[in-house]
Amino acid sequence: MFDNFLSETRTSDPVLLNLSDLPRGVDHYHIDVKLSTRFSQDFEKLLGEYIRQEMSQSKADKGAQKLEETFQENYQDMMTVLIHRIKTDLGPTEVNLLQFAVIRFILERVRNSLDENIRKLRNKLSDMRASSSSKSLVVQEQIFWLNKHYNVIVVNINRRIFTLLKQVEARKLHAIRRQYLEPGDKILLDVMFNPMLFTSNLDSPDFLIETYILWNRNGESSNFPQLNNRVETLISQWLPQLEFTPLLEAIKFEGQMEIYDDLKGLASCYNYLGPSPNTKNFVSEAFTWLDDPGNFEHLFDKDRQQSLITAVRREHGLKA
Repeated sequence: MFDNFLSETRTSDPVLLNLSDLPRGVDHYHIDVKLSTRFSQDFEKLLGEYIRQEMSQSKADKGAQKLEETFQENYQDMMTVLIHRIKTDLGPTEVNLLQFAVIRFILERVRNSLDENIRKLRNKLSDMRASSSSKSLVVQEQIFWLNKHYNVIVVNINRRIFTLLKQVEARKLHAIRRQYLEPGDKILLDVMFNPMLFTSNLDSPDFLIETYILWNRNGESSNFPQLNNRVETLISQWLPQLEFTPLLEAIKFEGQMEIYDDLKGLASCYNYLGPSPNTKNFVSEAFTWLDDPGNFEHLFDKDRQQSLITAVRREHGLKA
């Protein structure tokens, strides 16, 4: 009976994208993608408004609402055209990969635009100090505030943008995705709406408190790797029947590492996942039962456990 109980745990399907047949750009490594000009231009307008609101700590206004509606319309148009290209010159793998270009573009532009605004303020501060302006202290305080709340601002802006995309996906694009891409694009939607995508620092206390939990209240790091190692050790002892691959393997990595990390995502995950191998033409990820939150409810929910105990005692006696 217990073995049957354990067999009901679930494991997500692995992810595999084969990029061998996709053309490379001028560096013979990256794949060049050109997004819709109208989408890019309207996104920049919306991003500029969001940054202005965050820097001035002001609330959204009707002007931003109009920009949001236009941005959503352009996203819907661009994605509809892309998905329909599966009927002409693109395959499912190519469509899925090109969709990730939108995610990358948004994440990259949010950080770069915020960094550019901070750089301009620093240049302004230098000019004001050179001219002995009495207002230099105000600009200095603004720069200090932006640096202090940098990750919070990035998360806020990313969340607002991806919330708009999620609305379009749910209301406008759901049917067309199911018609042409299901189930091959599920991983894209899982990635697009994963909160970890929004932050520039996985150890940020504000991010952890709001989205997950603050593992360590006494320092800048979350201490998650150490805690996870202890949890994995206990589970290995308690449930040896359920095998899994440790999140951070103790085996020394000896292969070729990935050298490109434009969004600094691999660097952010290094303490959690270890070095990232260069998989060349493949993007892959395998999962174990530990990666599915539903399994923890199945295995450790108190009411479910009590029902199992009752069934075991009914079958094998009270001393079972």
